[in-house]
Amino acid sequence: MKKSYQLVVRLLLFALTLSVSAAGVVRPLSAKDAWQEEWEKVLEAAKAEGSVFVSGPPGAFQRQAIVTGWAKAFPEIKLEYTGVRGTQIVSRVVRERIAGVFNWDIILASTDPTVFSLVPINALAPLREAIILPDIQKDETWIDSFESGFLDDGK
Repeated sequence: MKKSYQLVVRLLLFALTLSVSAAGVVRPLSAKDAWQEEWEKVLEAAKAEGSVFVSGPPGAFQRQAIVTGWAKAFPEIKLEYTGVRGTQIVSRVVRERIAGVFNWDIILASTDPTVFSLVPINALAPLREAIILPDIQKDETWIDSFESGFLDDGK
């Protein structure tokens, strides 16, 4: 069954936001804000699915930071983490996508060649559309704005 990229991206962004909020960088939102209903639907869908598959940076420190943060934020949703460089995961993702297999929810990687290999097979989705929290949607939350962090002219 194909997993929803938006579900996983939203969960990861929310988990990261919890970390940032704890540090006092983002203002805390009240329990009655408009985003909450949408967030609850995403969270329920993730709980029903049960696990999230992430490929990210190799190394014990990176893995531990991501897995520990996720477990604190979402103890009922298992995080399957594979620590490899983007160049090491690309060929596997390309083969799987061509075969109609959708194993990966999130791949944390830099641009070349990861991005340029995954764009032609439609393995990437717009990040901005997956952001739920209003403070994270604001350009001023991001260094030099949200769009400045991407090389693809916002596509």
